[in-house]
Order: sequence, then C-alpha cells, then structure tokens
Amino acid sequence: MTTRKDVTLTMANLMVSGNPGDHSHSLGISLVSHSKGKVTMMLDYHNAIVASPETGAVAGGAVTALLDSCSGCCAITGQNPIGLTPTIDLRIDYLRTPVINKPIYAEVKILHVTPHVIFTQGVAWQEEGVPIATSTGNFMNKPAPWLEKKIGLYFNTMNKDLPKRTNLSEEVVTKNSEHCAEVFQQARAQNNANLLIDFIPYAKMLDMKRIESKESGKWCYQLTPSHSLIGNPTLPAIHGGALAGFMEISALLHLTMKMDVVHFPKTVDFSIDYIRAGLLKNTYALCKIIRFGNKLVSMTIEAWQDDQEEPIAKARMQVLVK
Repeated sequence: MTTRKDVTLTMANLMVSGNPGDHSHSLGISLVSHSKGKVTMMLDYHNAIVASPETGAVAGGAVTALLDSCSGCCAITGQNPIGLTPTIDLRIDYLRTPVINKPIYAEVKILHVTPHVIFTQGVAWQEEGVPIATSTGNFMNKPAPWLEKKIGLYFNTMNKDLPKRTNLSEEVVTKNSEHCAEVFQQARAQNNANLLIDFIPYAKMLDMKRIESKESGKWCYQLTPSHSLIGNPTLPAIHGGALAGFMEISALLHLTMKMDVVHFPKTVDFSIDYIRAGLLKNTYALCKIIRFGNKLVSMTIEAWQDDQEEPIAKARMQVLVK
C-alpha cells in the first residue's frame, strides 16, 4: 500500500529524473533527501554550468535552477492532495562565489501553506553553515486528486522505470586570463555578443544568441527551443530555472557589451515574476539598465515568445561592477 510520502517522493523523483535529457538532467540535478516540508537536492559541478572561463565560477542561472527545482518539489510535500505547483515568483540572493569543482547543495523548507499559495525559503551551500545563495519562492497551490490517485496506482512501476542517475561531475579547467580578455575586447570591438556566448560554457549550453529585435529595433537575446530546456514535459514547457538563467545571463551580456571590462560582472540578487507558461518555442529577452552607479547597476529584463506586449516573465537584478 502506498503512503502519501511515497506519492510525493515519486513526484519529486519524476520532476528531476523522469525525462532523460531535460534541463534537470543537463544540469546534473539530483534528489538527496525528501520529507514533508523539506527537500534537499544536489547540483554536479561541471564545465557546462560555468559562466566565467577565467575563474571557473558557476553561472547564477544554474544555482537558480537548482533552488527552483528544489522549491517546486518541496511545495508538493505541503499539498493535500498533491497536484500542480507553478512558480509565481522567485528571488535569489547570491552571498558568495562557489568554490569550483565541488558539488552544490540546496535545501528548501515550506514556510506557510494557504489554499492558493505555498511559501518557501531555501539555501544553497557547498559546506554546511556557509551559504552561497538564499531563495524565497512562492508557488500556486493547485491540488489535483486525479494526479495523486494515478501516481499511487503506479508507484512501484514508476520508481522501477526511472532512468538511472548520471553523474556529470568533472574537473573544470580555467582558461588563460589574457585569452579571456582578448575575447571580451574582440566582442566589443565587433559589437558581437555571440563571440562571448560561444566562449561562455553556460550560455553556449542554453543555445542562446543575440539578435536584432524587429519590434523594438534594439538588440535582444533569443533562446532556441531544445529538449535540454524542458521542465514540464506534458506541455512541454521551459524549466523555470532555465528561463531565469537565460534572462540573467542575457542581462550580464548586455551590461558587459556596454562596459570596458574583461570579465563578467557579479550578480548580487535576481528576482523573477512568472506571468505565463513558457512553452517550448523561441523565447526572447530584452534588457534595460535602470541605474548605473559607481558600484551597482540596476537592471530589468522582460521575456516573451509570440508577442512582446505579452511577456511570459519579468525580472530585476542588481549587479556589482567593481
């Protein structure tokens, strides 16, 4: 006989392991522990999630995807009956740069459950007691009794048939600082941000590019649909963490192209509101600099698919430039 914990655990496993080649698989996210109101996950450290070839520092978007996945799974444990938990909004504060070549863990707890919203709080770390990022996430509470019944009926089969976990951990080798500087300078000299995208492993993994927006006449960034971006295979829809990562790194590229720097600026915080489901189709991001201070830059990002007037997500972030 299946218990409610069996059902929520199966749901958590399905979310991170049930669709081979999706975004969780591509990033190397796995489930570590699971209980009512608390979930822990791990992110393998490997080259594809690196944002700084010079230092080997992981992309903020990869950490965001880890916390988003962990938060969504945690939210399910607070439902009765279980169902769907679309992300309403998510805020990430980056406290320190992760040490390279060490896995990253995330633990998320439920703060409060209402009939309509589930409130969560999370932390990411490599060494317990030394957080590298914190999160606050709000999720829709949409119970679906039919879903719990279906998973309960097929509990044993579904767990047996889940694909085996592939460990993506590998030693990340940094690149020569002079070579990195040359790439940044060349990209600005040619006004070609795609040179940076090809050079930055995480941006290249997302298969994004800078294009000229027909609607606005400005430069924007495009996310090309691929199986590796999927979060919800039933629609299919882009993983919320993939969308957030795309928007964040688009903003950093936008800022880098306007600055005389030879390295990526550092994100202090990133907050995203999910407005509509991001379906698996061409997705675009337009970035704006709101305030350029001596040390901090305030930016906004809007993402859309078919119509720029109907955004699927909006984000704001603070970036440290010195």
